[in-house]
Formats: sequence, structure tokens, C-alpha cells
Amino acid sequence: MTVREIEAIWKKMDDCEHADSIRDLYCDLLKRSPYIEEHLRSVGGREALSKFNRIPERLQNLAEECKHRKQQRMRQLRELVASFGVDERFEGNFLGSDAFFESAVSVDPEKKHSRELLRDGYESAKTLFIRDWIARKSKSKEKNLPDAEQATAIGAVHGHIQVIARAGSGKTETIANRAAFLQEHCGVAPDEMLMLAFNNKAAKEIEERLRKVLGHEKTPPSMTFHALAHRLVRPPQGLVTDQGENQSLSREFQNAVDDLMLDDKFKGRVRRLMLAHFKADWDIIIKGGYDLSQEEMLRLRRSLARESVRGEYVKSFGEKAIANFPVRARYSLPLRA
Repeated sequence: MTVREIEAIWKKMDDCEHADSIRDLYCDLLKRSPYIEEHLRSVGGREALSKFNRIPERLQNLAEECKHRKQQRMRQLRELVASFGVDERFEGNFLGSDAFFESAVSVDPEKKHSRELLRDGYESAKTLFIRDWIARKSKSKEKNLPDAEQATAIGAVHGHIQVIARAGSGKTETIANRAAFLQEHCGVAPDEMLMLAFNNKAAKEIEERLRKVLGHEKTPPSMTFHALAHRLVRPPQGLVTDQGENQSLSREFQNAVDDLMLDDKFKGRVRRLMLAHFKADWDIIIKGGYDLSQEEMLRLRRSLARESVRGEYVKSFGEKAIANFPVRARYSLPLRA
């Protein structure tokens, strides 16, 4: 069976359109047969073994060919989209470019290209325009320019967007570039935007980056969520805050709360208030047993018929016994005489 699977993978390698499926088949083969080389030697499949060892190299070449073809196809689509006049729209009326493109596509007399392909070319052209604009505005080097996904977030000027990325991946830079692009190129007034952050350090960082990109002090307001709430409520008393790195006021406040929590009556009121606000989350905690101690959690997990200690779902008692065993069993071991 393994020899035939390798032959099937090899035949598909003539077409780069199959690159993703070939990679999936190859990874699946490795997972199911951890000792595949020994197996191929034992059945005398020297040609299949040679092909198997050359699959990673062929996959890399195939991926490079696919990337080259995709870039060439995207370049052709951008040229086709440019014939509609979108480049002039990007420069003169970026906020209206999406509506202009949809109108231009809907009246295309030839109807030779699907709308989805044209949209791909349009989004690619928009990404290149945004990268070029930021390069001209901030005089950034190539490595400091936003990538395709960041440029998409910057250019998404209609509706809501959500940016999810790891720490240090450039989220703050993307948000600052987005605000600068809206203000400088799209003509959105700075007082029509609001930049919110979780702490003062992040809020100041956003403000500094905006000033660096825009080159002047007239930037959108940048503040924390707490500062926004204070401006909306405007209490008669002054706002008490820590100064700089000194956290003495926060510690004093926390100590006062800790003293109050020693009172059972006060603690009960806080508990009822928190349970009323976070009832849905608390139900999940109770259902999953996350409020239990380690020993209680282990007893609960071991009592469940279809769930392992790690919380994995199993089909039988045997699978549960294997899943709970400290050392994982290895499958598909080769048969030896």
C-alpha cells in the first residue's frame, strides 16, 4: 500500500496546482508509517524508496514554481484591473475606490474574467499602492514596510476589522499606519478617530508613532480605556493615579480591598456581584471542574467514560487507558522476523 501511495504522490508532482494536496498526503504517510524506510527496504521497493527520499526536494521546487506562477498571474490581473482606472482612484479618492471597482466590474462588456479573479487582482493592486504610499511617507526601508496582511488591514476603510497576531508582530505599527493613512491620504479629520490602548505606555507609543509618520503634532487622540471612561463620566472628584513607575497608590488601594475582603458580609456581596456579571463563564468553570483542586480534578477525569485525564475524547475504555498512560504507545511498528 505504501509503495502505491508514493507512486500516486510522484505522479501528481508534474502539476503545481496539486502542491498542497501532495504535502498533505506526504505528511499523512509519515504519520501513519514512522518506519517507512525500513518497510520499503524489506519489500524491495528501492525505486519507491529513492522517490520517497526525493519528495521534500521536489516539494520545495514545486512550491517555488507555484509561487512564481501565482506572482505572474497576479501581475496580469493587476494590469487588467489597472485598465479600469483604479490606480487613479487610489490616488484621488481612495475611500470611493471599492464602489468604483464594483461598478466597473458590473459593466464589463466582455465578461471574460470571473469577478473573484478580478477582486484578487484589485486587492493586490491596493496592497501595492498602500505599501508604496507608506514607503514614500515614512521613507522606510523594504524590511520595515507592512506585509500583505498588514497592508490589507490598513486599506480596509469600510466596516469593522479585527487584527489578531502574536506579540511583537507589528500590530501597533499597523494601527498607527492605518490612522496616518486615513488622515493624510483619505482626508479623515484627526478628531473623527479615536485610538484606545490598555495602558498608558501603549497609548503613548501609538501617539509617538503617529507623530513620527505624520511629522506634526495634529494626531488623533490616543488614550486608555480608563481615560476614555473618565472623560465620559467626568466625576466631580479628581482622578487619583500613580505617577510614572511609582505604584504606591495602587498598592494602598489593593491593601484596602484585601482588608475589606476579610469581612464575610462584604466578601459575600462581592461574590454575588461577580457571579451575576460572569454567570455564563462561571457555569463553564463549574461544568469543566476547573474550580476543583488537582486531586479532585483527576478523580473527576478518571470517572468520565469518554474523556481522558487530558480532556481528550476517546471511543472506548482501551483508548482511554492508552491516553492516560504516562508514555504514549507507538503505532505502526515494523514486523521483524
